[in-house]
Amino acid sequence: MKQKLIWVEYAKAIGITLMVYGHVARGVYNADLPINEDFFWFVDKIIYNFHMPLFFFLSGIFLINSLEKWGRANLFKIKLSTIAYPYILWSIIQGSLEVFLNSYTNHSIDFADVLSLLHQPRAQFWFLYTLFFIFVFSILAYRRQDTQFVAALFLFSLGLYVFEHEIPGRQFHIYFSNYMVFFAGGVLFSKLQEMHLFKSGKILITIFLLFVVCQYIFVTYGDTLNEYPRTFANLMVAYTGIFFVISLCQYYSETSVKSIELIGQATLSIYLLHVIFGSGFRIIAAGYFGITSVPFHLVAGTVFGLIVPVLVLHFARKLGFNFMFAYPIKKPVKRESTS
Repeated sequence: MKQKLIWVEYAKAIGITLMVYGHVARGVYNADLPINEDFFWFVDKIIYNFHMPLFFFLSGIFLINSLEKWGRANLFKIKLSTIAYPYILWSIIQGSLEVFLNSYTNHSIDFADVLSLLHQPRAQFWFLYTLFFIFVFSILAYRRQDTQFVAALFLFSLGLYVFEHEIPGRQFHIYFSNYMVFFAGGVLFSKLQEMHLFKSGKILITIFLLFVVCQYIFVTYGDTLNEYPRTFANLMVAYTGIFFVISLCQYYSETSVKSIELIGQATLSIYLLHVIFGSGFRIIAAGYFGITSVPFHLVAGTVFGLIVPVLVLHFARKLGFNFMFAYPIKKPVKRESTS
């Protein structure tokens, strides 16, 4: 792997680990295991303030390069294969399992819920649903790739984020309005001449302190804010979290940790499979073996939700079952460089 990309894999690994932990913790809480409620909500709010915006930001970083490399039509086909296809496939697979295991899970659903996936994403799959439509919009919208145009689109997405409550048909556009601002921020970030500007130790400490202060204020007082102050506070706390993770990962990017890189490279399979294995682990450990230790469930459930999907991905590649995670299409031809 090229040196300049290691920090991205590290950032993806941090984001996916936080996501798995967050879902495991929510499963423990909803299963009425004896978790400390104040601790649960405190950590939950911190994680959910920034970990999904981080993924949209990281996805946006590669948009311009992908457009230049593949062209619009080919990039659309790639996103159909790598985002839309696994979204539909695994929404049906996980949803069907939840229907059959209704008596063991925290939330009961039926096949009508599963088959509503084209207009109402379920569970963790809302991310792929949203990301696909953001990519479709971006493939069409980024007709120019100079910094001024990219900055203008970021400001447009910022306006959508701030005023999304004023736009009719909120249910239809809420996902797009809430996360395009982070994707567009990643695109703008990619236009910087030097993306490693957060690598300094002093900058890392500064951003970390800002992150702590913002998180504390928002978690403590966020619910008391009115609509627009809360919207700007949401944006602030999300971006401080994003830049803290980026700075941390850039600072340690010269240190190669293969296990973290492996998790970062397997984020899609972990994202798709972690609920099945993480929830399955909790159901078996608590329901069949009577284990109610919250620290055990949080640690073991998170590890299980990370490691098993990595192993599944490894064996899928080894056995030629790549169709589990992407629709098999003929590899597009790269565009010739105009430089």
